[in-house]
Amino acid sequence: MSDLLKDHGIGFILAHAKYLKAISYAKVKTDKVDTETLAQLLRLNLIPAAHQIPADKRGMRDMMRARLRLVHKKTSCLNSIHRLLKNSTSRFPTTARCMNRRP
Repeated sequence: MSDLLKDHGIGFILAHAKYLKAISYAKVKTDKVDTETLAQLLRLNLIPAAHQIPADKRGMRDMMRARLRLVHKKTSCLNSIHRLLKNSTSRFPTTARCMNRRP
């Protein structure tokens, strides 16, 4: 969305959601109240800006996130196999070497 706005010359501020406490601590949470709060903070120049990753680096970031998910899945699967082997028999691989064999 930010790329589209930039291409059309529309200025915008990407607010950092974690540091935008005025909205997160509000008692009333509706779109109308949130937009009024954001407009007031924008007028006072109190919106904490979030970092935007350049368009040419987003592909690498997405690939690294996907890789991290796959590594987590692999570790989870290996742990499950190890747990199953341990519970089903008294003989199971005890070293990491046998679990990380490559074809």
